[in-house]
Amino acid sequence: MTNKKPLKDLFFLNAHKLHQPQEARVPGKLFLVGEYAILEPEQLAVIITVDQYLIGRLTPSPVLSKGSFSTTLEGLAPLFYTRHPQTHEIQAKINPSTTADQIRQWQYVIAAVHTVEAVLEEMGRPLMDYQFEFSTDLVSQEGEKYGLGSSGAVTIATVQALLHFYGLEAKDSLTVFKLTALAMLQTDSRGSLADIAASTYGGIVAYQAPDREWLQEHLNEHFSISSLLLEDWPALQIISLQSFPELAILVGWTGSPASTDNLVKKLQDQIQENDDYYQEFLKRARRIVKQFIDAFQHKNLVRITYHYDEYRELLQDLAVHYDLPIVTPKLQALIDIAKDCHFYGKSSGAGGGDCGIALGQASLPTDNLLAEWKAQGIQPLDVSLAKCTDKSIGGNYV
Repeated sequence: MTNKKPLKDLFFLNAHKLHQPQEARVPGKLFLVGEYAILEPEQLAVIITVDQYLIGRLTPSPVLSKGSFSTTLEGLAPLFYTRHPQTHEIQAKINPSTTADQIRQWQYVIAAVHTVEAVLEEMGRPLMDYQFEFSTDLVSQEGEKYGLGSSGAVTIATVQALLHFYGLEAKDSLTVFKLTALAMLQTDSRGSLADIAASTYGGIVAYQAPDREWLQEHLNEHFSISSLLLEDWPALQIISLQSFPELAILVGWTGSPASTDNLVKKLQDQIQENDDYYQEFLKRARRIVKQFIDAFQHKNLVRITYHYDEYRELLQDLAVHYDLPIVTPKLQALIDIAKDCHFYGKSSGAGGGDCGIALGQASLPTDNLLAEWKAQGIQPLDVSLAKCTDKSIGGNYV
């Protein structure tokens, strides 16, 4: 593996932020198309980001070699750490009240700190200690998750806040994506990393996952984080798609949180018994999502909504074939009401609860649609697209 440029060329220096308190705001995300298929190599997805945020705040720790992670979210206790005197790695401070589950809940933050600090040490930066606090807009007033993302967002927030704390500004979103992805790969995460791409780039993102086997192989062979940052990752493509005034995007929350991990595990168990249909599903999924992306790039609303509805039908077939509860009664109501109002509705993400999205012509009235959603216990979310933060990479999909 050959580095194409010095590590320092990935960052701007920002002395004004050096060792100052930092705040990182990471937008929530929702899948438009590509769910389930994106877990496999060479598959595509389109994800939107919305203007509700997870916020990570970093302040310097007043105590040498000690720090903490905390959150305003209920049910997640703070975690205190100490720094190893020889390796300098942060370690959970074990005391009688610290549980293994508590440490596991903070694994994404710990992995992000390890990943960024590995780069900092290669750059010759002396390490400091931190107090992190996380808060979020991604939950209801009752504390229930909307399904807009959390583990990926908290990892991105940690990466961004740490870089800024050390006076570093990534020159592009790709570097932040790579750092975050490498952190996630060092946890028990088995996700597609699509949420990382979306929340890093903002706006609407078309995504093809990197070759996970290639990445894992290089991590197992102990390639440095910096060398992996400087390499082109096989198969990775991230393209920003532009919205346009004629397109309306409405989001409804069913009030029921969903377990993505449980649904994905159930599918994987079923696939082991019957793989033939799944392979056909993947072929159809790639074709539909590719056509959806092309329609977006040409701002063709008729084709966008057609392929969006086509993917809904594909997910419906997958659910029937493998007995997956992707579309709950409330999600079905969201879809049916949208259709009656000349919109196209679909579950977002793994389904089983959380949110659904309706696409349609912006000139169409939405008062009846939103009122009917509310009557069925579906909460319309007052969200807009988050700002796109970067130019696209990767070119056209093939």
